[in-house]
Amino acid sequence: MNAEHKNLKGSAEKVVAVLVNWRQPQRTIDAVYALEKQTLPPVVVVVDNGSGDDSIAILKAALPSTTILARSENGGFGAGCNTGIEHALSIGAEYIWLVNNDAVPNEGCLESLLKRALSDKDIGVVGAHVHDPTGAVVKHAGSIMNPITFNCRYSESESEIAANRYSWITGASMLLTARAIMNIGLFDTGYFMYWEDADLCCRLRDAGFKLAVASNALVEHEAGTSSNQMRIKRYQWHLQSQLRWVRRNYSFPIYGLGLVYLRHIVKSVLTRDLSRLMMTASVMKSGAT
Repeated sequence: MNAEHKNLKGSAEKVVAVLVNWRQPQRTIDAVYALEKQTLPPVVVVVDNGSGDDSIAILKAALPSTTILARSENGGFGAGCNTGIEHALSIGAEYIWLVNNDAVPNEGCLESLLKRALSDKDIGVVGAHVHDPTGAVVKHAGSIMNPITFNCRYSESESEIAANRYSWITGASMLLTARAIMNIGLFDTGYFMYWEDADLCCRLRDAGFKLAVASNALVEHEAGTSSNQMRIKRYQWHLQSQLRWVRRNYSFPIYGLGLVYLRHIVKSVLTRDLSRLMMTASVMKSGAT
């Protein structure tokens, strides 16, 4: 064993991988098996996000050596992650690897993520290259938002992501340093779903931490498997989360809020989606952020 691999192996022992389950126990089990096949396998923690079904029993039966944490209610993706992060920090983790339960990393993924994290002490998060096998989403490591039009595009380029103020690492796979999390705090649980990764990355950048991408880390992830059956609810979560992000991170919030509403209204009209239009109007009336 060479010195570099020995150093990486020692660091891997301080990595806790956190997966959040919501009524998808078999997907979660498959994801844990993929983590166990890593060249440098991490400690794994599964958080059941208030599934209210038989998920916990199924998970415990299939994963007897894995820590299963049970939340009493579904507080959203960020809240589920926070439960796992808090546990990871309590057992001395130096790195927390957030992995979607429907994501499958290549066997050397964690090794590549750790190499990049160890290369610069100012790195707060390392992303992977995310591939959607359905082709619905292009291969990417993160997103970049145009601050004038609010159009978002995917990018695999670390330099592009690092150079843009409004950019973030995709939440499907994020290796976070404990030092960074202890500095900026946990996920904002006001985001039920969507934009929580964008918010976290803005806070990391504001605190002086770098966003990085590991060149040889690959994660296969089919987007939207947890929410595809809730079309209007998914639009609502996205709208409410984006409004919250604008209020907390955008330099010109009044302009941003107006543009977000306008974009949703226009899309609803162009697609003749009355349900989406009514939902947008309801959020506008309530002033929800």
